[in-house]
Amino acid sequence: MTRPRVPFLVLLFLTALSLFSCASTATVKEQDSVVPQYLSVEELCPPEFEWTMLEPGFFQTTFKIKSLGIKYICVKIDLKNPALKIRPGIATSKKGARVNKFAHKQKPVLSVNTTPFDVKNYANIVGIVKSEGQILSKAAESYCALGLKNTPEGYQAEILNKQTQDAIEQFDSAYGGFFQILHNGQINYDFTLTRRSRSGCGISSDKTELYILVSNSGMELRDQNGLTYPECALILKAMGCTEGMQFDGGHSTGLSIYNRQVIRPIIQRKVPAVIEFFTN
Repeated sequence: MTRPRVPFLVLLFLTALSLFSCASTATVKEQDSVVPQYLSVEELCPPEFEWTMLEPGFFQTTFKIKSLGIKYICVKIDLKNPALKIRPGIATSKKGARVNKFAHKQKPVLSVNTTPFDVKNYANIVGIVKSEGQILSKAAESYCALGLKNTPEGYQAEILNKQTQDAIEQFDSAYGGFFQILHNGQINYDFTLTRRSRSGCGISSDKTELYILVSNSGMELRDQNGLTYPECALILKAMGCTEGMQFDGGHSTGLSIYNRQVIRPIIQRKVPAVIEFFTN
């Protein structure tokens, strides 16, 4: 039986971006493009990534994977930007909220869902949410996390393979996710071959840039047509990342730029928490 599909929807994206842009060549070893059952780097990435500046310190690239009928958006963030502020968004409703509907006085440049949660009780966040030393949600040791330190030169990012108390204490802020998919430039292939909408992040080798990667599942109602974890890692590595992790994807996926959702599955859950990036 053919899976149900909806009519083609015309999605509105940002109507105006900065005129400044730059390109970077995909950097990936040959063996990463020939692993069976996964798409090759040539299918997953353009020959060069074209980065368009949203505003100083934020650069966006978009790529459509024709063989899957999906696309992904990545936003590269300069962690040394003196105007950058990174804060969590916590839903005021027990039913959660869309990523572009979190209550805040200052509009973020970027919002993305991160930490898993109990779908039977949306207020029950599963994993660490720590902001400026304050624990907002307790750690889940079996999952990984994005740790952030405040330094005189800006933020310093690191991915923690496990949310242990000792590891979390070293960071001013931390945001939980699911699993680490890229470490020291090595892709973790120890995952089931499952295609879904995806949400995750990567860190450059010098820890000065954070990459937020989010993909959709095309027009697939059941969200079974998207990227695998290793494919996300391959994309991040091609962009120059040496560390990468997955946030809560699937029907929870959501990416908002200037309070407009630019990536979301057709059927989308509300979420209890997001990570938000500000410049004011």
